[in-house]
Amino acid sequence: MKLVFASSLVATSYAASWGYETQPWQMGYCKPTEYARQSPIDIVTKDVVQAVGPDTLIGAGDFTRQHLQEHHYDVTVNDVDSAGAHSITFSFTQEIGNEKFACPQFHCHFADSEHAIDGKKTFGECHTVCYDKEIYGSFGNATRSINGDELAVFGFFVEEDAHVADNAAVDSWIAAKNGFTSTSDVVEVQIATPNNTDKYIRYLGGLTTPSCNPIVQWTVFAESVKISTAQKLEILKWSSGHMIGNNREVQPMNGRVVTCYGCEDEFENDDEDDEDQDCENKKFIIREDGTIRPGMNLDACVGVSTNQNRAKLMWVNCDNNEMNDDINLEWSFEKHGNHSFGYVIRSMDDGHDHEHPALAWSIRSPSRAANQMVFLKEQAAGLMEKQMFVFEHGMIWLRHKNGEQNYCVSFEGEGKKVKTRKCWKPLAGEFDF
Repeated sequence: MKLVFASSLVATSYAASWGYETQPWQMGYCKPTEYARQSPIDIVTKDVVQAVGPDTLIGAGDFTRQHLQEHHYDVTVNDVDSAGAHSITFSFTQEIGNEKFACPQFHCHFADSEHAIDGKKTFGECHTVCYDKEIYGSFGNATRSINGDELAVFGFFVEEDAHVADNAAVDSWIAAKNGFTSTSDVVEVQIATPNNTDKYIRYLGGLTTPSCNPIVQWTVFAESVKISTAQKLEILKWSSGHMIGNNREVQPMNGRVVTCYGCEDEFENDDEDDEDQDCENKKFIIREDGTIRPGMNLDACVGVSTNQNRAKLMWVNCDNNEMNDDINLEWSFEKHGNHSFGYVIRSMDDGHDHEHPALAWSIRSPSRAANQMVFLKEQAAGLMEKQMFVFEHGMIWLRHKNGEQNYCVSFEGEGKKVKTRKCWKPLAGEFDF
């Protein structure tokens, strides 16, 4: 496998000779058997490595907040119906960014994202393309070099949410596309970014179009941009192969490492060998007031901040009224159809606006459920393996099993995070309290 490159090819050299229906591509650097740094990839969460220290290379979270989020920019739009168009592309009339990284354009892939997470894709993915201006001076110089550090591309997943209003940034794209008359016309658009830009993955890859130059430091954000159903249906009217159906297939990892920034809490104590065989701390009483209390300490409750999505569940003192003003202590169980398993959701009777989907107990990786923290995430059909629990034998079980191994919620002590651990079902009957 070649890891050192001697010459460069620009993606536009192949514009007339490739299409998404002709994959796998064999031109340029697109052959994974010869060139390791292929993109996109399937991000397998159990293989992701926690970053050590801050992101001093790019500072992607701050960069996004300062230069991409909630800004309006003048752009030109490409002719999406031309033979060489493979995405809707917005080119800034003046490059945006800072002294280190400058960004000439952003573009989108729809009907399927390019990257996947644990084998699953979202409706779309948009890429803001930036280059190292400090080293290479211009985008042209960067794409003609093959050193591996030329580009920094920011990937944002796009996902339909039937409960949200139209996304203002995506509305600006739709208006620009529908009002297109010339590639020289200047229009104003926004860049769609998620609310949370602190959590993202980083890996070394390449362009996702021929010639697949291995020059990209990829940043893919964990939280997706939400669009309305009406916006999704509008985008699905766009030209196939040019603006939708324009995603490269995921590529082999070839031994590369994927690093996560902003994942510190999720990796904390995430050790498969940390085995807890105590049964007493896995028995719970669910009271009529909606509180969930461990049988060995009825003063403790499962609580979570009412002000955060993805907040970690904690064991709190039920009677600490001062602290509990901003803590939800009430839970309900919503069965999945006629099954015995379902979602554990935050009580809806808490004075908050509930136009969005309910927030449900979730874990990050079922395959590592021996020591996983439980957190809140919007209830979603695509997350069933991570959100399905069963109340049985006085215990709260994760529906997912690894082989014959079961997992359940464990009481770790007041002030500690709520976790799942290895569990064994009783030989007969219910546990006694």
